Amino acid sequence: MRSPTFGELRRFCEVEGWIDLAKQAGRKRRHHFRFALVLTDGRTLYTRVSMGSGSIDDPGMFKHILRDHMEVTAAEFWAAVDDGIAPHRPGAGESQRLPGIYLDHGLVKALLRVGCPAADIAALTKAEAVDLLDHLRG
Repeated sequence: MRSPTFGELRRFCEVEGWIDLAKQAGRKRRHHFRFALVLTDGRTLYTRVSMGSGSIDDPGMFKHILRDHMEVTAAEFWAAVDDGIAPHRPGAGESQRLPGIYLDHGLVKALLRVGCPAADIAALTKAEAVDLLDHLRG
């Protein structure tokens, strides 16, 4: 089985539209890229990819990533990497944003204090939450 480079793992995530968690949260990356993909059945897949330029040389590790992290076949993985064809997943193309979970505790507390319902806060990105708080404080 062909071994992927870390760049090819990142390319797969980009082709399929995985969320770059550090970028969404406005945080710096340290040693790994961390990606998530929200599936239409409500589950979220997570994977992390080294920032290095190496590759995964252990075929067992690559099989584990495909099966347990990305839930795709090797053929689907390589079609995405080589040809830019995202794997077919039922309901694909819907919003794949992870709402709310990366809001700062202080921001959430401030929104609650000005009367914003918790369910509404959970659906916001950090930028939306900041804008809403600015508007509500007016």
